[in-house]
Amino acid sequence: KAMELWEDLMVNAEVKKPCHQLVLRTLSEKLQKSKELSIFEGGAGGGAILREAMAVPEIVAEIDKIHSYYYTDISLSLIKMGRKWLRENAPSGFPDRTTFKVVDLDKMEIGTEAYTQPESLDMIILEHVLYDVTDLHKTLTLFRQTLKPDGMLIFTMAYRQSPKYFFPFEFLQSSFQSY
Repeated sequence: KAMELWEDLMVNAEVKKPCHQLVLRTLSEKLQKSKELSIFEGGAGGGAILREAMAVPEIVAEIDKIHSYYYTDISLSLIKMGRKWLRENAPSGFPDRTTFKVVDLDKMEIGTEAYTQPESLDMIILEHVLYDVTDLHKTLTLFRQTLKPDGMLIFTMAYRQSPKYFFPFEFLQSSFQSY
């Protein structure tokens, strides 16, 4: 039940929809302009971005242009949830081009993985995750090095008004992850 609640809050919460739409609009534009893309998503969680992407006809029509998608999160449980959903719902072939991996953004180093090679990524998606990074300068420097010259870093942050809007998300996130 706890994971179902987490999934509902992180994927379906109305407060997150504007951020999802920003990422999806940028992804759609990049797909239209590119022959092939290599994408890294840090903090992918239960797959909110890809779930919404699979409901956008323009993205689905161009999905074969994504030759590699690195779906990463610090939580193995969330990666398993996202992988299961993607295998059941994504167009055939896309899950095979997706690498699912537990990644701590604070421990990444240039050149140690395919997605940390210099100028190897067309797009980096960090939705509601940068505030969890310990050394923001180090992490952003690494991402800058891994982006191709025309690559894009897309990140969103929580809009923190009143605690009644953000506290439930932060509390549950802290409860399900161990740092």
